[in-house]
Amino acid sequence: MKFDILTLFPEMIEGFLSESILGRAVKNNIIDIETEATRRTEGAIHYEQEIAATTNQIAMSISEK
Repeated sequence: MKFDILTLFPEMIEGFLSESILGRAVKNNIIDIETEATRRTEGAIHYEQEIAATTNQIAMSISEK
C-alpha cells in the first residue's frame, strides 16, 4: 500500500514515521510512504508548476487503485 503525504514540513513527518508503528511497517515493506513539500523557494512560477505536477501524480495514483 502506498501513501503520498503533502506537507509544509516533510522532515517532521519523516521523523515521526521513523519512530512509530508506521515506521516499522515501512521497514518491513508492508507500506510505502513518500512525503512531498508543498512549498518551494524557487519562485512562484516553479511553485505552481510543481503543485500541478504533484496534483497530477496524486490523481494518477488514485486512479490506479
